[in-house]
Amino acid sequence: MAALGRIVGPVPFKDVVQKEEDEHPPEEYADIIATLPSITTGFGPLLCYQGVWLRPWMVPGVIAVQRHLAPRPDDVLLASPPKCGTTWLKALSLATMVRATYPPSGADDPLLRLNPHDCVPHLEALFSAGQEAKLEALPRRRLPLLRSVRVCIWDHILGYLRAKKASPERVLFLRYEEMLLDPVSSVLGVPFTAGFAHGHLQAVQHRHDERHLEANNTGVAGLFVEVPHQSFFRKGVVGEGEGHWANHMTPEMARRIDAIVEDKLRGSGLSFTR
Repeated sequence: MAALGRIVGPVPFKDVVQKEEDEHPPEEYADIIATLPSITTGFGPLLCYQGVWLRPWMVPGVIAVQRHLAPRPDDVLLASPPKCGTTWLKALSLATMVRATYPPSGADDPLLRLNPHDCVPHLEALFSAGQEAKLEALPRRRLPLLRSVRVCIWDHILGYLRAKKASPERVLFLRYEEMLLDPVSSVLGVPFTAGFAHGHLQAVQHRHDERHLEANNTGVAGLFVEVPHQSFFRKGVVGEGEGHWANHMTPEMARRIDAIVEDKLRGSGLSFTR
């Protein structure tokens, strides 16, 4: 582990916050939470806050983040819907931002000993546990803070698209197809030199064959719901064969989904094609 005093860029969260503390969820929002609509599902109870259905333990954290988060100018906030490559997004962002201090070929690379979720904290989880003060322990630049987007997917997409148009230098709105053609890192404040991006990505991918690292096969993540590290990694299958969409939905289902996408994104200039 490199000495914190000479690190340039973000620091893996677990390297700074080593000691586990008792959780003390904020109680000042109890009156608000008591008035929220609720339903019971197969996954347990859900509360509706600002039009979004959330697990009860998430709501205090969301309110606290909205009211009390004090962002720094050089913070980087990752936003991703659940099960859309969040673990890999954390790993790539960290590896990119700290590559000057921890090159992928070096023995001190934190992703060789830590799970990506140990490196990048979830904002709502910290605030829900009343542990937001831990963020202040992170030196500048702070490790990318991750917010798992749980709003309506269309609102999420269009909201970030509008933010990108309003502040193109501060918001990266990146489609998967665009990333394949032109990997970028300038939005993280550490742009790649010409021809370096592809080699860096290959080095990270080879170095962190994540499913085989001990840090990703042992231990758990999560303050309220413990999830085994190994469950964050699975083999993605796309294209023809097993991963083809036609094996998982009928033509009518596909037409309905296409119609919904077209309707929700109409007029935005954004479209998705299969």
